[in-house]
Amino acid sequence: MARPVFLFAILILAAVLAGCASRVIDPRTAYQQGKYEAALEYGIPQLEENPDDDELRRIVGEAAFSVGDTFTAVEVLKPMLDQSSTDISFRVRIADAALVSGHLMLARELYTSRLSGEDPEGQLREKLSKIDRRMRDAKALASQGDSLLARDEWARAAGAFQKALKQFAAHEEYRAKLMLAQAEILADNEDPAMRERALLKVVEARKIWKNAALTWWIEGDVLMKLRRYDQGVEAMQKALEMGLREPYKSRAKQYLRSATS
Repeated sequence: MARPVFLFAILILAAVLAGCASRVIDPRTAYQQGKYEAALEYGIPQLEENPDDDELRRIVGEAAFSVGDTFTAVEVLKPMLDQSSTDISFRVRIADAALVSGHLMLARELYTSRLSGEDPEGQLREKLSKIDRRMRDAKALASQGDSLLARDEWARAAGAFQKALKQFAAHEEYRAKLMLAQAEILADNEDPAMRERALLKVVEARKIWKNAALTWWIEGDVLMKLRRYDQGVEAMQKALEMGLREPYKSRAKQYLRSATS
């Protein structure tokens, strides 16, 4: 009886593995079938594993365009701009998409350096003017967010950074500061689980906005609220070592005095 049971187990395992394999969707096939969301969902992980696969990159980028995700389309396709074989129509398309998606620095670069001389009826100057205007508006909104963040008005600060990102979605510092404001909103909740989520937000922000002292100050503040004082002190000290500016500098020193007294 042992042999039939063993063979039956093998057949069951084979069926399970076959079922798993059937659920791994080929993004190329999905795209050809018009299943753009599936092509995007399964294509991005495959692209991360095979970043030099230009055919896959184009398919994932086109799938993102097809579902209306212009931001992801630009993120996926912009590495191809460095290829000398990339034609001018592709660059024009990415430049226009970058303007829509909030990749303003990329749009500016493409319109000026790579599309120089291509300015029918002054359209290029008009687009560059629009970029400058959106950058100024985003900077003003982010400045409001900075002031609100320094006054611990987390929700209003988050709102200001969200508005800034509507103008300049690819600005990494604005994105990180929005996450920091959201982290403080979570940390104001008495639920420890919410405060743990706040820490994850800070870590996420630091991945985007590297070498920023403010991320360590916010982390220290959250840790203090979690009553993990030793770790909070370490984070505050790290922030000061990295050149933390006012008004956070004075507050960090006050935290440290209170923690050691």
